[in-house]
Amino acid sequence: MSLRCADFIYAVGLDQKGECMPDLHFTTLIEGSAETIFGLIADLAHYDRWLRGSKAFGTITQISPLPVGLGTTYIDAGPSGTRHGEVTDYHPPTRICFHQPMEAAVH
Repeated sequence: MSLRCADFIYAVGLDQKGECMPDLHFTTLIEGSAETIFGLIADLAHYDRWLRGSKAFGTITQISPLPVGLGTTYIDAGPSGTRHGEVTDYHPPTRICFHQPMEAAVH
């Protein structure tokens, strides 16, 4: 079974400095059951098992409370900085949303 999954959706809005934020929407086709894929996405402590480190992703730590659910907070520390995130919507096995603001350097 294939699950069409909207991996990341960012709404257009204003950042803390009042500057426009981009609207990004990425979709991918993932082979697997909704339960399996949801379990991987919700397992914040073990992202490194399937998501390699990059300029955008580092290591997720300080996950609280466990198990992950609505209101869980975490820290993503990576090469581009440290971002504090929160699970803002949680409906297994179909929907999990994160709010993880990040500052971008503009050159």
